[in-house]
Amino acid sequence: LRGHWVNYTAGYSRSDWQSDLLMAQLHKKASVIVFSRIRYSELTNIFDQGKENTMNDVFISYSRRDKVFTQKLYEALKAVDRIVWADWDSIPAASDWDAEIKQGIQETNSVLFVLSPEWIKSNECRKEMVHAVQMGKRLFPILYLPVDPNDVPPELAKINWVYMRDSDDFDKAFQTL
Repeated sequence: LRGHWVNYTAGYSRSDWQSDLLMAQLHKKASVIVFSRIRYSELTNIFDQGKENTMNDVFISYSRRDKVFTQKLYEALKAVDRIVWADWDSIPAASDWDAEIKQGIQETNSVLFVLSPEWIKSNECRKEMVHAVQMGKRLFPILYLPVDPNDVPPELAKINWVYMRDSDDFDKAFQTL
C-alpha cells in the first residue's frame, strides 16, 4: 500500500467507496485513506471484509526449543517484506490455540519447517505438517540441527532441504528460500 492517496468524501455513496477501498487493498495501491462522514461501523466492516483476502507468505513450524534460531529466521523474512505467521506473534490471548494454528496454515502460501531433533519429537509439529500437506501448501524443510533422515516424515524427506545449520552460511542459505 505505497505511494498513492485515495480520498473518500461525503459525495461518494457507500457502495462506491466500499468497492474502491476493497480494490485499493487488493491491489496495494493506497498508502493513506482519508474518510469523512463515514460511520465507524461501516469502516470496520470494510476492513473485516478485506481480511478475508489477505494471505501470509510464510508459516513457520518449529519446536519451542529452537525459538532463538526461529526468531532470527522470522526477522530475516520480515526484513525482506514477507508476511510471516509465527505463533508468538499471531495467536491472540485466550483463543483456541489449535484452531489458530490451523487457520494460520490455511491462510498462508508456504510453510517452513525448522527441522531439528526436537521438531522430530514434537506431536504438534507433526500435526502442523499433516495439515499443511492436506491443504496443499508449498513445503520448505529447513535443516537447523542434524536429524536422522529416516525420522523425517516422507512428505518432507523427499523435498530438497535448505541447510541452515550453525556451520552453514545463513545469508547464502536464506537466499535460496
